[in-house]
Amino acid sequence: IQGPLQRLIRRVAWIAGSVALVLVLLTSLASARSVVRPITTLSERLERIPPDGVPPTLTLEAGTREVEQLVVSFNHASVQIREARARLTDAHEQFLEAMTSAVDARDVYTLGHSRRVSGYAVQLAAHMGLPAEEIEILRVGGLLHDVGKIGIPDAVLRKPARLTPEETRLIEQHPVIGRHIVERVDGFAPYLPIIELHHENYDGSGYPYGQRGEETPLAARIVHVVDAYDAMTSDRPYRSGMTHEQATAILAQFSGTQFDPEIVRKFLRMGPAVAVVRSPGAVSLVRQLNDLSGNLAASASRRARKKAV
Repeated sequence: IQGPLQRLIRRVAWIAGSVALVLVLLTSLASARSVVRPITTLSERLERIPPDGVPPTLTLEAGTREVEQLVVSFNHASVQIREARARLTDAHEQFLEAMTSAVDARDVYTLGHSRRVSGYAVQLAAHMGLPAEEIEILRVGGLLHDVGKIGIPDAVLRKPARLTPEETRLIEQHPVIGRHIVERVDGFAPYLPIIELHHENYDGSGYPYGQRGEETPLAARIVHVVDAYDAMTSDRPYRSGMTHEQATAILAQFSGTQFDPEIVRKFLRMGPAVAVVRSPGAVSLVRQLNDLSGNLAASASRRARKKAV
């Protein structure tokens, strides 16, 4: 009897030990999950943040004190990044204002030209249904498109008469000069095609490289149209500015040769409303358009971050 009893006791002891081991493992697993799950969630959300995005504020399931402290530290860093981004945005706008004012100061006959081109470009891009990010690129690119004129001698830039062929060739270097100026600024790469290529013609007869059709990026082709429109409707020392009707008739005449025909078609469909940028309240309007562009871009960025997280 003693033998079977001992075997039974050993069997019961083995079962009890196994149950205890399983309970320990389950408890450890549950505890591990309470730590791992928040960390995994944090890692996944970090991976979904766009490269140029701002980290969101995180709220995670309760975990260990260490995990909760990690989330608090992350959220503190997120706030600091947002504040730094705001300071960079302010500096960015101040730089744009300084560069635009510098161009205006060099060429008194085109005072306000860059701001108007920016306003026209934003207006046309919105009419075309372009994404907010592309509208923002056009806003900034429009402001900077003539920055290369800073490198053109005053005797040529301010000449109160028609330019000679040699002077014209010199002026035609301003897109390349502009690129060399702006490419040194960190974060301004998206605007370089507008600055460098906004004088390329649709048929390949433009400058500085003679690009044809869609070899030139869309943003530069848009600025080419609105830049020409503003130039035609602006006063010069040797001529008065054209009316809206006269300028749009010339755009239509050179559609498909100098200008992208689809862009011209959409510009013409906007009608006289585009001419309001030249009204007495033009500066205020352009600023409103620029603010709208910035708000659209910011909203799109927030939506993208929210979707990613």
